[in-house]
This record gives sequence, C-alpha cells and structure tokens, in this order.
Amino acid sequence: MQRILARAALVVAGGLTCSPVLADRAKLIVARDDRSVEIFMGMPVLTAVDTFGLDAGMLIGSDGRVPFESLQEGTWQIADALWERVEARIAGQTATFEGMSLMVHPLNQPLPFVTPLDGLTAISVCGVPAPEAPRGLRDLYLYAGFVAYPDDPGAPITLRLPNPEGLDLLVQDHGFGGPLRDRHVHLPPGKPLELAVPRGPVAVPVAVMVVVMVALSGLLLPYAAGRSRWSVRASA
Repeated sequence: MQRILARAALVVAGGLTCSPVLADRAKLIVARDDRSVEIFMGMPVLTAVDTFGLDAGMLIGSDGRVPFESLQEGTWQIADALWERVEARIAGQTATFEGMSLMVHPLNQPLPFVTPLDGLTAISVCGVPAPEAPRGLRDLYLYAGFVAYPDDPGAPITLRLPNPEGLDLLVQDHGFGGPLRDRHVHLPPGKPLELAVPRGPVAVPVAVMVVVMVALSGLLLPYAAGRSRWSVRASA
C-alpha cells in the first residue's frame, strides 16, 4: 500500500490519465524512481501462454476454467514464471526483476492501463465484478508487475521479449515523474526493446499527498483482491 500511495501522488501531480486497454495488444508501462524500476505488462492471457510460454496450468482449474478466488492467495509465482523467458539488461548489465503480483480480468471489461498507478491497481485489486461463471483463457486479459533495484534506475533498459512471430506493443514510459512517452512498437522476431528515459525530477505538494492517501485509504482497501509477495513475507 505504501508503494501505491507514493505512485498515486506522482500521478495526481502530473494529471490522471485513463484510457481503456486494447484487448488485442500487449502493453507495457515503465516507471522509475531513485531506487527502483517497475515494469507493468498487460496482454491477453492467450498471448501469455502462446508467446511468453506461461504454463496454462498455473491459471486454470481441472475444468479448464480460471477460478478467480484462487488468485487471492498471492500470484507472484505466476508473475515470476511469466518473466522467465524475458532477458533484461540495465546499463548493459543483467538485471533481475521480481514478480510483484499478477491478476486476470474479463477481456470485455478492460481496466485503465496508462499510468504506474493504473498498473499497481490492475495487479493488486479487483475493480470489476467477479464473473457469474468461471472464464476460459481466451476470455481473460492478464496484468502483471515486476520490480528491480539497479544501481542506476535512470540507465537505459534493454528487454528481449519472447516474440517468435513478432510482437506489437503499446509502450508507456514514465521517467522519474516526468512526461509520458506513448509509442507503438512492432518488434520483429529477435529484436530487443530499448527503453531510455531522461531524469526529470518533480516536486509533489504535501497537500496532494494527503488528499491521495485519504482517498485511496477509503476507496481501494475494500476491493483488495490478492496478497502481494511482500504482504506474505511480512505476515510470515
């Protein structure tokens, strides 16, 4: 929750932007601060299975459907598995990203997925009603978040994503609270994704922090859907 509140302040200071996710396209949000790099990914579940090699058995039950209630027990292991075939480098050095959480939502009920706060919300809370009947893989969209703690979070990032047949991406770059860089990228097979975001410090008024903290405490907590890697560690 502390990470969500901190990100919320940056988003409010720069202006909230919400737009529906494209259900047939993979999407990437990149956020940096002085300590970390966060990457949020959104994609149809079938893309995660067919392109990224995610084991469908990690999501579906014995009836071939996804039991939403099972995602409440923590899903960072699934996020880690989704990232296994991604090669990440920061400043030319191999970078280790940890899965924060992963959630799936009905494909026909897209969530806003533009800002870092959108990413944290999509992987942490259930903002849509649970379906009356369990959904199959083709009916769901997946959101996952990852974090790394490099020596220089402002250094260029290179990602080699699994894309045996080419991959279309909508990339949202957020650098140190700076302006949004929105671009469409087509990655031919084997081509890496290069991410270089200049440092741009932003001052966040204390009043904004207070308003955001109060609003999130009252509105988001009742909808918490799953436990994060860190909440489980803290309770152990």
